[in-house]
Amino acid sequence: MKKSELIKLIKEVKAAVIKEGYATEEGRKWDEVFEALGYDEFHEFIGDNPGASESLVDWITGQREHRQNLLARFEKDELERFGFYDLEE
Repeated sequence: MKKSELIKLIKEVKAAVIKEGYATEEGRKWDEVFEALGYDEFHEFIGDNPGASESLVDWITGQREHRQNLLARFEKDELERFGFYDLEE
């Protein structure tokens, strides 16, 4: 079996086993986008593209419910390690 065939098979099995990997079909489509850009997974893309990470942090902090959830789960120093500052309302 060729490497590309094996990778495709693994992805198909993974998709079949993980039925709720993302909340929507749109989320699953992002896997294809990241793959086309040369990344195996979302975290690789974010790690290699700081502007994308900053945009995601900005979007998350713009959502009141998300800010509240982060504040409830993490200490201030942990949030800062993730790039979240001044989440207090």
